[in-house]
Amino acid sequence: MGDGVTIGLGEALPYIVDSVLGFFGKDGASNEWRIKLRELVKLSGQQASTVQCVGMPQPIPITDIYQRTTIRKPPSGRPQTFESLIEGEKDAVIFAGPGWGKTTLLHWMYIQLSQAQNHVPLLITLRWPDSVDDLTNLIQQLEHGRTAGQKRSARIVLLVDGYDETTEKQRQLVSKSLMLFSSLSIGSFYLTCRSHYHAYDLKCQHLELGPFDRLDAERFIDAYSEAYGFEINAKALLKELDDHRLGEFAIHPLMLTMVCILKSGPSQEIPRRAIGLLRRAIDTLTFRWDEAKRVHRSSAIPLDGEERVRCLMRIAFDMNSPQERVGDHSGVCAGASRSASDEAY
Repeated sequence: MGDGVTIGLGEALPYIVDSVLGFFGKDGASNEWRIKLRELVKLSGQQASTVQCVGMPQPIPITDIYQRTTIRKPPSGRPQTFESLIEGEKDAVIFAGPGWGKTTLLHWMYIQLSQAQNHVPLLITLRWPDSVDDLTNLIQQLEHGRTAGQKRSARIVLLVDGYDETTEKQRQLVSKSLMLFSSLSIGSFYLTCRSHYHAYDLKCQHLELGPFDRLDAERFIDAYSEAYGFEINAKALLKELDDHRLGEFAIHPLMLTMVCILKSGPSQEIPRRAIGLLRRAIDTLTFRWDEAKRVHRSSAIPLDGEERVRCLMRIAFDMNSPQERVGDHSGVCAGASRSASDEAY
C-alpha cells in the first residue's frame, strides 16, 4: 500500500500532525486545537504500537505478534484484506464479537498507514475520556478547512474504535459526525463495533471480521511463543485442541491467546475436561474483558455478567432439544433472574 515512500513511526507522528493541519487551511486551527491534535496523535501511536490482551504478562510490539485478519460481508462472504478496503475508499462499519481483534486490527492499520505518504491516518478510541467531543471537533475543523478550498495530496483514513463502548446518546453523536465526515469527500472512515449493536443512520458497508484459518493459528502460536520465550509446538497444540473437541478455540484470537497463556503456565496442560477450558473462556469474556478496558455497558436488565450466565445455564438445563422457540422458557428465565438477583444482594 502506498507510493513506495515510507518513514519510521517516530518521524511519522509529526508528519501526521502537519498533514492534518494542512486540511484545516492556513492558520485555520487554533493553538489549543493544535496542542490537542498533537496529544491525540502521540497517544494513538503509543497505544497502537503494542499489544497486551487480558492475561498477558507484559505488552509486546504489535509487529511481533499480529496476524493479518480478513474482513468479509456477513454471514460468510468472500474474505478481503483491510488494505483492499482502504484502497477502494469506501466507508465501513466492522462488526465482531468480544476478543475477535477489532481494536488490534485498527491499531495495526494505523501503524502501517503512518509509514506511507499517500494516506493520513487518524485513530479515535471512543472509550477514552472526551473522545466523542474530540471526534466532533476534529470533523468540524475539517469541514472548515474544506470550505476554505485547501488543496490536499493525501486522503484521511479515520479509524474509530469502540462504537459499542459508548452510551446510546454518544453513539448517535458519533454517527452524525461520521456522516458529516463522509460528506466532505476528503477520506474514508472505518468504525468498529461489537456484534448485535445498531449503527445509527450510517449508510455504508457493514462487514465482519473473519476467523483465523489453520495457518493463521499456527503463525499466532509461533509468534506468541517467540515473543514470550516459551517453547510451544503450534501443530501439536492445535491437534490437542482438536482431540479435546475444542478446535473452535483456534479460530478466535482471544481464546487462542488464552490457550497459549495456559500452555505457557506452570502446568503447561490444557484442562483435560472441555468444561475447564470453557469456564476460563466464559470468565474472560464475561467478567474481565470490559473490566480490563474500563468499559461500563448500560443494560435494561439489572444483572451482571455472572448472573446472566447462570440464567442461560438454567435455561439450557430445562431445554428439551438443542433449539427452542423464543418464549418457551420465559418463566424459567424470569425465575432464574429473580434468584440470581436475590443472591447478588
